[in-house]
Amino acid sequence: MSSSTNWLEAFLAVLSEVHRLLGGDPAKLNLETTLNGKFGVIADQYASSGIPAGLGGPERAALAASVQQAYAMLSAPPPGVVLYADSFLKVLRLIWVDLGLPPEELG
Repeated sequence: MSSSTNWLEAFLAVLSEVHRLLGGDPAKLNLETTLNGKFGVIADQYASSGIPAGLGGPERAALAASVQQAYAMLSAPPPGVVLYADSFLKVLRLIWVDLGLPPEELG
């Protein structure tokens, strides 16, 4: 298995975790077959519902860790993986700040 395939599988798992912690329906995310489609589903979930009010401390920490991991993975994909994810990086930054975390610590 190539490093780009491993990266993609790991990245999809992180996206799924972000979406789940935002209260999203996994079936809706799984219907999307492209990364841009998945980015859109997560962005829409966040835009419509924000951070779930009942998200407890451990879940908030897990969301922060997943956002940070997704941001880092998108910022430095492996060779051969070309992504146009500037708008989704902005969504991740918004989630990060909405969690009450300093913007300079993301990345």
